[in-house]
Amino acid sequence: MDYKDFTGISVVVDQAVATITLLCRSEDGQRQLLQHEDLSRIWRRLDADPDVKSVLITGTGDKEFYLSGKPPGSAEASWKGTLWLEREVQSLVYEMINFNKPVVSAINGTASGAGMAVAIMADISVIAEDAILFDPHIMLGISAGDGPGALWPLFTGMAKAKLYLMTSDALDGREADRIGLVSRAVPRAELMKVAQDYAHRFARSPEVAMRFTKRGLNQWYKAAGLVSQDYSFALEALSFFSGEKKGAPHTDWPPRKVP
Repeated sequence: MDYKDFTGISVVVDQAVATITLLCRSEDGQRQLLQHEDLSRIWRRLDADPDVKSVLITGTGDKEFYLSGKPPGSAEASWKGTLWLEREVQSLVYEMINFNKPVVSAINGTASGAGMAVAIMADISVIAEDAILFDPHIMLGISAGDGPGALWPLFTGMAKAKLYLMTSDALDGREADRIGLVSRAVPRAELMKVAQDYAHRFARSPEVAMRFTKRGLNQWYKAAGLVSQDYSFALEALSFFSGEKKGAPHTDWPPRKVP
């Protein structure tokens, strides 16, 4: 199957593993918009590809997995941004939930916002011990709604979810592993080897058993969608119009890392 129409990401299929590489840097705002679109529609394409049995997703280079852009400014831009979030970011979350094949993320660098949601929603998330995760919403003067607000409590419990979502503080891979936000933290030099090993093991796994196991477990994500995801997204969209984003950043930049 051809993936050349995706411009914000690259997709390479080899030995039944589709490797997705996030191409853009945080300062490349236009390409980041294309990347959001790509990440919202890639999952159905991969689901339909008989040559793909598992997916590995990672970032470019060794410092950045995915960094969020800034929220829109004017009221008109805020409304356009809301429609974009609803169309791209919300669908990204639900498309990953409904994707039938196993996904492994290799979190090679800083991840935030929607990109962090992609990273932690992988069935197996492997992070470099020195990589950084943070949610920028409070820092930017908007509420946490495009994934983290609904998903973090499932992974870490409410106390840790509030600690990081209500402060925009950062945590490294070791701490993310300790509190259950990711599956494993490994030394940077071992990251791709470990992640690729899981991806290839998944590619050799019994397809029906794997699909049904994932589908059953992901019912918890669907429950989170009913309880919090859609509601928290609506609140984030409403917060665009509060005027508080004009004073951003409201907390430390770069984000303070909890000792």
